Amino acid sequence: MPALITYDLAHTCGAMPDLAARRRAWDEQHLVAALQGIVNRKRPRLYVFMVGEKGRIDRYWLGKLQRPGAWLAAARLQPEVDPIALVRRFRAEFRGAVVWDERIPATSNVASTLAGVEDLLPLRFDPSTDSLYSRLVVDPSGPRIPVRAKLLAADGSPLFTGQGKIPGTALPSTGSAKCDAQLLAAERCLRTGRCDPTSLAYFPDAFWLQHAEKVPSDRTLLCNHDYFIGRRAFFFDLGPWADEAPNDDPGQPLGADEATLRRILRMAYDRTRSLADPPTPSAMIDVGGFTPWDQKYTDFTGGRHGGVETEWRYAEILSCFNAFMDADAPGLHAMANASLFARFPLAARYPQRPAPSDA
Repeated sequence: MPALITYDLAHTCGAMPDLAARRRAWDEQHLVAALQGIVNRKRPRLYVFMVGEKGRIDRYWLGKLQRPGAWLAAARLQPEVDPIALVRRFRAEFRGAVVWDERIPATSNVASTLAGVEDLLPLRFDPSTDSLYSRLVVDPSGPRIPVRAKLLAADGSPLFTGQGKIPGTALPSTGSAKCDAQLLAAERCLRTGRCDPTSLAYFPDAFWLQHAEKVPSDRTLLCNHDYFIGRRAFFFDLGPWADEAPNDDPGQPLGADEATLRRILRMAYDRTRSLADPPTPSAMIDVGGFTPWDQKYTDFTGGRHGGVETEWRYAEILSCFNAFMDADAPGLHAMANASLFARFPLAARYPQRPAPSDA
């Protein structure tokens, strides 16, 4: 069996009151999750240690998988300790970078969508010399990854303004830069079929960077992105309520988030119908993730609606479009390495065993 590369992300976890530390943690987790999703598509190649104290949970499962006779027993572990070296090792597996704009947090999810669809690594635009963007794209001694997609205007200003037309489309703006960014990605990747319309991912965007509110970095759920990037899923983060503006975009027209969520789900639904001949809504839409109640959209973060009420409202909207919730919720939520576990060879049949008797 070829070598299995390991990478330790445990140092990026925990509560982070310092913005610079949050940026470093987000950038590294986002980059590694996308790289995992891309390189693990065909076979297990990259495994990370992140969840639990010092990556305890991930170390436990790798130990199980390396027991004599187990799936990865013959894998030779080769650790990488530097993100630049990790990227160099897998340079032939991706096409370049997608650069997103921290000023429009929704572009972080757009970057995850493009990472899966176009085999790109997501990088937050940051011209400081020690940022991952500079080290991977600008530094002459670095790998000089080409930028294939940039979610900023050519002059460096925000690409999305919530005015005029949605950039790159003929569609009128929603009045929200956040929603415009999500719809550009939907038009470019979901309506065209470049994303898998049966796989969507509802994960919090980079709003956390400026509004951590005591939420530790592992609850950004970036480590869950690898599985969905591997599946070329569509990422979004939108509130389900039309009767109040979300706390991450309070100036948007009332109901813009909810209307955008419905438009995206409708695109996915229509695309699943077009896959069948004759068209039929037979393919259900698997939506990973969950309402980020600890960061947005609920009374926990200053809204009017309770967390459970918000979950039910979200489920009601999903159900209208033949979609179901495959929940990764804040709590027991963070799961690294799903893109690797998805390569586990399944048996042709798993017969049910008789229940043990009480005798």
